[in-house]
Order: sequence, then structure tokens, then C-alpha cells
Amino acid sequence: MANLIDLEEYYMEMYSTASGYWRENGHRQTKTVRDIAKRHFNDITKMANEGLSFADEQVRSVLRQICLMIDGIAPSTAWFPRLMPVVE
Repeated sequence: MANLIDLEEYYMEMYSTASGYWRENGHRQTKTVRDIAKRHFNDITKMANEGLSFADEQVRSVLRQICLMIDGIAPSTAWFPRLMPVVE
């Protein structure tokens, strides 16, 4: 069970980093990109309100889409953690 907790904490930290980056830099993107990001962040919020967590693959999948989008926009920021952590 420790592995699942570690993995869930990893994704919570990734979400925190991604949402912080987006709050600081999202306004610099095109309306299309902003709309996509807003939809993804809203999807995660909706899933959380439905009782899902980062232990659920559906939530992690949306988070990976957000991170890949940000990494594509700003690959030189080096904020982006590895998508698949090594969990012992």
C-alpha cells in the first residue's frame, strides 16, 4: 500500500506544480490553449468532486495531458517531473 500512497503523493505534487505554473504563465498562451487547459483542470476538479483521487488512472491521465501540454509550451522551464516515477 505504501507504493500507492507514494504514487498518489507524486501526482498531487505534480498537479500542484502544474497548476502553479499555469496560474503564473497561462495568460501568455493563445485562447485555444487556455481553453484546453481550463477544460483539463475543470475535468480534474469534477472528478475530485465525484470522489476520485490521483490513485485513479482516469485522473492521472488528465493530469498527464496537462503536463505534456505545459511541457510542449515551455520545455526549457525544467519544472516538468518525470511522468512515470519509479516507486519502490
